[in-house]
Amino acid sequence: MKNKHKTIFVLLLLTTTFFLSACNDNPYVQDLRNYIAELKNTITKHNKKKEIVLPTPKPVTYEAKKLRSPFEIAVPMGKNAAITHPLQAFPLNTLQFKGTLAENNQIQAFILAPDNKLYPVKIGDKIGDHYGRIVKIAPNRIEIEETGEDAAGTEKRATRRIVTLQLKDAS
Repeated sequence: MKNKHKTIFVLLLLTTTFFLSACNDNPYVQDLRNYIAELKNTITKHNKKKEIVLPTPKPVTYEAKKLRSPFEIAVPMGKNAAITHPLQAFPLNTLQFKGTLAENNQIQAFILAPDNKLYPVKIGDKIGDHYGRIVKIAPNRIEIEETGEDAAGTEKRATRRIVTLQLKDAS
């Protein structure tokens, strides 16, 4: 009985090996292998790095006597000159106060900028190109405090002024 099982197993193994080797010579399998090889060649051709040659820039000589130092930042009156709100890029006379919205005891105003975008602002926001800060928002106006320098004789002194943006009609 054991020999019979061995013989059947060996015949089954030989038959399987024969069929597998027959599949290896199948023209469809060979076509598939050729197609895969062609794809690999196409991909490697497209993935070759192209060398980009950029023209060398002309040297520029920096003369410190003619221009300001690029390492110095103009900070007015010791305040932080970092832009914290997009409306700091526009002069106050180009901004239009369009309305307010009060929610949870907090009032928010809306300002139309020259870029035709409506920006929300609140008390404490910095707006305008002269580092103004919103100090009051009323239903019909916004008060902005600007700090600058005023030359009085030979010495400079800090000045503060309040600029008011009035509500523009929605016409």
